[in-house]
Amino acid sequence: MSRLLSQWSTVPIEASGDEGWIRANQENEDSVSKVQGGSLGIIGRGETVREFEEAAFSLAPGEVSSVVESDYGYHIVRRPELARVRAEYEEGLRDIFIERMNFKFINEVQDRWEIEVRPDAAELMRKVAEDPARYRKSGKVIGSHLGGDFTMGDFARWLQALPAEYTREVMNSDVDQLSQFATGLMRNDVLEIEARAAGHGLTAEDYSVLQETLSQELARLRTAMRVDSAAAAGSQAARFASVDTAVDNYLSAITKDLAQLVIVPPFLAEKLRDEMEWKINPSGVNRALELGTHMRAALGAGRVASQSDSAPANEEDQ
Repeated sequence: MSRLLSQWSTVPIEASGDEGWIRANQENEDSVSKVQGGSLGIIGRGETVREFEEAAFSLAPGEVSSVVESDYGYHIVRRPELARVRAEYEEGLRDIFIERMNFKFINEVQDRWEIEVRPDAAELMRKVAEDPARYRKSGKVIGSHLGGDFTMGDFARWLQALPAEYTREVMNSDVDQLSQFATGLMRNDVLEIEARAAGHGLTAEDYSVLQETLSQELARLRTAMRVDSAAAAGSQAARFASVDTAVDNYLSAITKDLAQLVIVPPFLAEKLRDEMEWKINPSGVNRALELGTHMRAALGAGRVASQSDSAPANEEDQ
């Protein structure tokens, strides 16, 4: 059961004055429209199934349809009088026009900057998703625009800045989806170029929000590693020794309890890799692999034991 508040508009259920409609909406099985008092918002021709559209657009203001059946179920459609929903109607149209203007602008940006994605982009993007740190300085081209190339290194930096689920999605997305993703990222790059050229940038408030977010991330990391302000006192050698001890203790702790793991913020990880001396120790990698294998086996054994404890007793046990 759904309703259409005019073929274009919407209105809060409290404004309808229709107690019967309120009661009917209590039985509404459409979770989207139910929370809006049964409203489907602004609907235009061609935006819904034929049966629903024919019923909706045949109604005069204030009329309610008979029961309409479609592949989505059964519906009762109501079109309110424009005078009662004029404000909502105006707001809805404004949103539609803004959305269409944004869509037109985005397409113009893509054409104006001649954004193109290479045929092998999906393969390169999946490689980056497997190991972003490995490719963060790669100059191999994924796509290009008039402002320059979009490389594997650029994509790696994007992935490190985006939530972790984006990296997982890259591995599960098809060629077309990854092409659209790369196009969207390049579009963001050229929009930033245009914004800077027009004199627009982050405001003081924007910087304040970013600073607060980063401060919170660093605070969580310091707490997890038990690095406090006292570690900053004394000579440089003393500070390094204090931090080294904290890091060693932290790494030992997370090998025993992964719940204590706190991810290093990507911006900090990249800065440390760029400015500090570091190397990968093969023996350390082997040791980490041994620990990982042991932990996986322990988790598997725990899972089997849990299943055994919860399994129903057989006839002999009874």
